[in-house]
Amino acid sequence: MLEELVSPPPVGKRLRLDFPDSLFEQVRRAAAEVLIRLGDFPKTKRQLVHLAWEMDFWLGKLLRQESREIALADLENAEMATAERGVYMLIKLGVPETVLPLVRILNQRGNRQIGEWFFHCGQPELRQAAERWSDAKAISVETSPWYAGPHWGQ
Repeated sequence: MLEELVSPPPVGKRLRLDFPDSLFEQVRRAAAEVLIRLGDFPKTKRQLVHLAWEMDFWLGKLLRQESREIALADLENAEMATAERGVYMLIKLGVPETVLPLVRILNQRGNRQIGEWFFHCGQPELRQAAERWSDAKAISVETSPWYAGPHWGQ
């Protein structure tokens, strides 16, 4: 599957103009084709997975196993933005075996952003971990009906 995504797609008619809702998807696809033609396509599996998640959640889900491995490695990264990206990806993937590493990152290096994601993502163990973490750190986690962060497995 990864090899299929790394090789450039065949050139041809790809855009469907009959669906107005698909305009955003058309723009993304066209941008990816331009990058490929310019030779600026990701060179490593890590770059490909990160690009897939930035471009489209469903494309990231197609690379489920690769995404899980890279997201778990991202949790250990010293740069907090990379660790947060790993947390985000793992919540969206919704793999039960990743709950323990997610709780561990919250307890070791958590911040308000991660606490809010855990609180609202819909995974009961992560919500409980966020409640315990916020109580222990005396940090309030915002509750909002307009939560726009990641949801477990979605």
